[in-house]
Amino acid sequence: MFDIIIPTYKTPLNLLKKCLDSVENQTFKEYTVWICDGTPHDWKRYDDLLEVFSKYPHFNIIQQTGTGVSQARNQIIKMGKNPYVAFLDSDDIWNLNHLKFMSESIEIDNEGLAVWFSMVQQIQTENQLIDLKTIMIDEKIGLNISKTHSLQCYQIVNFIPYKYHALFHSNAVIWFSAMVMKREVLEKTELFDETLSLGEDTCLLIDALLQGYGSKFLHYQGAIRVCHDEQLSNQGGKEKLDLVDKAIGKRFTMQERLEIIDNAQDLNNSQKETLKINLIDGKDLGCTSLDGCHIVSVISQEEYEIETL
Repeated sequence: MFDIIIPTYKTPLNLLKKCLDSVENQTFKEYTVWICDGTPHDWKRYDDLLEVFSKYPHFNIIQQTGTGVSQARNQIIKMGKNPYVAFLDSDDIWNLNHLKFMSESIEIDNEGLAVWFSMVQQIQTENQLIDLKTIMIDEKIGLNISKTHSLQCYQIVNFIPYKYHALFHSNAVIWFSAMVMKREVLEKTELFDETLSLGEDTCLLIDALLQGYGSKFLHYQGAIRVCHDEQLSNQGGKEKLDLVDKAIGKRFTMQERLEIIDNAQDLNNSQKETLKINLIDGKDLGCTSLDGCHIVSVISQEEYEIETL
């Protein structure tokens, strides 16, 4: 049913293993995994990477022929044949029932839809090594401190006519690790724009929805996004947002989007205001800390060393 698309490039190996385990342990088993690896052979941990890959002989591991995450995704998308494509970043993790819930939702509600997506749990972690000599114990332990909250709580998209979903997602962007797309719609696009360094996933989503299809928000946490220092999406700040807005502007400008909403005959005033708010503050509205919490757990020194690889 699903082709699972995973690009890899110098992914921290502790996160990569958790990512691949989360796929292998899915309760729904009708899937094919496609991994496109662009890690250079002279990377200091390349041999360790190959050892990790060797643990998953039933996954298709392809050497990347070009550069960049968009090229890697495009390369392996074309290799699959399943009717639905699920995206997963190599430093993210799926909850065990993610594909099960996706398949059930697709079976129930399919007509007119191209995209299904769920909530994401974001975890920001910090690991510390504590010397216990202060309490007269000649040993060290690790502390894992995590802060969690939910991302992309976009229930409102389910109550907006399909033809306006591209407008909604032009600022209320979704994390691709919690998204499934219908292959027949995906193949009508030009796939990921390889000239973009940021915003390529949002532009692909918009291109698909501009065909007149809709998206469906599923109210469960399908993926876990683990923040870490090497994460590309954590870098850039306002400059990153400006690049994303510029990429989206190639599809339609903000002024054009607002005019479409103002002139819409099939939207009531409440829907118009909702869309306008999401055009301005959509990224912030999709993140909430209402369910956020801090978790502190003790780990061994060995576990600490693995977590900080």
